[in-house]
Amino acid sequence: EANISSGKKNPEEKEQTFSNGSEREKTVSVTNSAKRNTTVSYRLVNRSVLELPNPVYTCDGYGKVVINIEVKETGKVFKANYNSVYSTTSNGCLIDKAIDYAKRARFTTLPNKPKQLGTITYNFPGQQ
Repeated sequence: EANISSGKKNPEEKEQTFSNGSEREKTVSVTNSAKRNTTVSYRLVNRSVLELPNPVYTCDGYGKVVINIEVKETGKVFKANYNSVYSTTSNGCLIDKAIDYAKRARFTTLPNKPKQLGTITYNFPGQQ
């Protein structure tokens, strides 16, 4: 795990193998300026993160927001949509913030893969 400040590149990642053994989820802890810890994880086969924006949010509420992403060959996210099935909140403010952060994420390039599907999960802890 690593604390990431806004714009920091190549954070350390912690991999977790899922029950099927074929995919790994990479998790990083992020601390924002309001002293709230947000856990961010992503699932994107054969790619590493280059940049994950620091999730600063002013929303009331808490919960897990899962965002489905589509990533270009260059590693840029070009589509991001809320996944209501795996999320634990329907708080519009948290969802909007998560989509905004997801669109700013950057991953390593993957030649011959014009588009790739994955997810980014934000665990917002709420007021502490």
